[in-house]
Amino acid sequence: MWQPPQSRGAAIVFQEPTLFPHLTVRDNIRYGIRHAVSIQDQIQDQIQDRILDRSRIAVAEIATMLGVAGLENRYPRALSGGEAQRVELARALATRPRLLLLDEPFAALDAPTRVRLRRDVRSLLQTTGTPAILVTHDRTEALAMGDLIAVVIDGRIRQVGAVADVFTRPHDAGVAAALGVEAVLPGRVVAVGGGLVEIAVGDIVLHAAERESIAAGADVYACIRAEDVTIETRSPGQASTRNHLAARVVAIATEGPVDRVTLDCGVALDALITRRSREEMQLSAGAQVTAAVKATAIHVVPRA
Repeated sequence: MWQPPQSRGAAIVFQEPTLFPHLTVRDNIRYGIRHAVSIQDQIQDQIQDRILDRSRIAVAEIATMLGVAGLENRYPRALSGGEAQRVELARALATRPRLLLLDEPFAALDAPTRVRLRRDVRSLLQTTGTPAILVTHDRTEALAMGDLIAVVIDGRIRQVGAVADVFTRPHDAGVAAALGVEAVLPGRVVAVGGGLVEIAVGDIVLHAAERESIAAGADVYACIRAEDVTIETRSPGQASTRNHLAARVVAIATEGPVDRVTLDCGVALDALITRRSREEMQLSAGAQVTAAVKATAIHVVPRA
């Protein structure tokens, strides 16, 4: 049955805060509560008094939960970006929506604020039992906040599932690339057996864990994430890792607490290592190393 938007019990939070500039934080949050009640109910003074009492309690509760307690008398112009977005979320959640829509609500915030707010909002949604749909282009955000994920490419849903399943087992190369898999390598299966798939990728051979749907002769993609590539500067000896590739360090870039090392192994691979590891191995551009990848870390998908 069709219902007008205001009767659907849904709330939405956009990328940019849409707070009323002439209302205080308290009145912005309370606005949603007052307007969640039908106009007919608000006509009755007794019910109206009850609504206002409820709104005072709800404002205090939600302000505390979202970390904006003490800001209730401020106007939006006196808030930081993170504070304004917290108030925006408080206004949406104060209505106790049946569904919360989040349209990239953290995109305009600085990195530390974004991390804190993601954590707080996820915790609050779990506490209140509020179902939410989050639109994001940030895979880290999707991992941090999601239980289920739908990957949309060119307006079509390409894969749906539990976040961990989709990230570790993308259906195809497009989904893998969209989820930030650094190496999506075209190859051909040359042998299957013993629990392993042997894949020729250019001049190298990779060993991946066997999959039922993959047969010898099949054209496939081998998907390898940077966090699954280990750099070794010594002989691997009797290590259990199946893939050891001679590599040259092409470049090293710092990404926050880790360094991204770009390698030439006959194919391009990235590896993520700590700064301490880089210093201990004395890595620099041009260094000759070994790239190690476990067979279970290589996800194989058919090539259409």
